[in-house]
Amino acid sequence: MEQEVLEDIASRLSERYRKEAPLTIQRGDVHEYLGVTIDFSEKGKVKFSMDDYVDRLLEEAPEDMKGLATSPAANHLFQVKDEPVLLDSKRAELFHHITAKRLYLCKRVRGDLMTAVAFLTTRVSKPDEDDYAKLGRSIKKIFESYQVHAPDN
Repeated sequence: MEQEVLEDIASRLSERYRKEAPLTIQRGDVHEYLGVTIDFSEKGKVKFSMDDYVDRLLEEAPEDMKGLATSPAANHLFQVKDEPVLLDSKRAELFHHITAKRLYLCKRVRGDLMTAVAFLTTRVSKPDEDDYAKLGRSIKKIFESYQVHAPDN
């Protein structure tokens, strides 16, 4: 692409929309957008990652969700107790928050988490202790796979 053409387009967009919000321009081969890193540095390929997003998610996870798991869900994922022990409001809010973050993550770069996330999103209105443990297991799977594939390991 010709730099002159890009500058002209950016100028026109800025003129049109500067009243709404200032235009920001990002140049280069690596871009950050809504928690997703988009890397065009290898010719003919594009790589999407969310390493910083995952770092923040794992930092936010409570201690009882830290550790390793070989899969994001056990074979009892879809089983619900007849008389569940509901979470208190603070832990229920944490459950909802982390489940929402995982939903965003799996829709962007971690499709392997979708089954567990899909089930747990149905449980956010009244999560119980079992749901919390299931969420913990899926966080442990993220931690396990992130440790295995992290660039500095």
